[in-house]
Amino acid sequence: MDIVFIIVFILTLLIIISNFSSGAKAVRERTPKGIKEKKQKELVKEKQKAWIEDDLIYDPETGAKITLEQAQSGVWDLPSEEEKAKHEEEQKASLNEAGIESGYLFELLKTKGYKTKKLNDEQIDFLEQSALLAQYDNWGYTDCYILNDETVVFSPYVKLERLHYEESQLMVWVKVNNASGHYFMEPKNTSNKLLGSLVHKEDIKIKNYSVHTIKKGFDITNTKKILQKFSNEKGLQVELNNNNLLIKTLVQPNRKDFERIEKLL
Repeated sequence: MDIVFIIVFILTLLIIISNFSSGAKAVRERTPKGIKEKKQKELVKEKQKAWIEDDLIYDPETGAKITLEQAQSGVWDLPSEEEKAKHEEEQKASLNEAGIESGYLFELLKTKGYKTKKLNDEQIDFLEQSALLAQYDNWGYTDCYILNDETVVFSPYVKLERLHYEESQLMVWVKVNNASGHYFMEPKNTSNKLLGSLVHKEDIKIKNYSVHTIKKGFDITNTKKILQKFSNEKGLQVELNNNNLLIKTLVQPNRKDFERIEKLL
């Protein structure tokens, strides 16, 4: 009798366990794929944010994560192979393929003393009225670095609905002296119908670029001198609004574009 009871108990237990496993499997199978993908994207986004906001700087050549002071001195201890592998894995997990170079740029900005900072309402209002961003249906930004409250480097995410165009770009905003008027400059042979209602004739001639006058300034000579610096550069859009100089690329943020812009400022 005891043996029969034990056998029945074991069989009942096995059936319960089997049903529980099947139920759990069914629940997993009913989980919509979109929800899984959304959670994965949110996780990647969180990792990207943590990577960018990390106070330590990643050196891609040595695989080390170092302080700003170490980067400026050029002296730091090399990581062990285990630490290097860990840092590389963190870097790969936090930045997708298209954003890796952007990540390197943000690391470079840290070494130059730039600090992570959000744009304030006044800055956003100014940018909303800029010709550089008014040409798009919508825009936002993901990363912003500011140096001494004077130079702003950020990554606007722009969108043109009817062309299904979306792109993260690089934009640099600096203050200049003795400038007046409002001008928009873009590479020649660029058809920018979106700005047709804003721009007027070309009062300033710059080689390789078309300069549209939005509001004529009182000192065209100095304005031309400022814009002339970009005459031999390709793939840039430039806007001068009185003492505000805005420079924007048409591709994803990268070190090469930032460094060539930096040399001209």
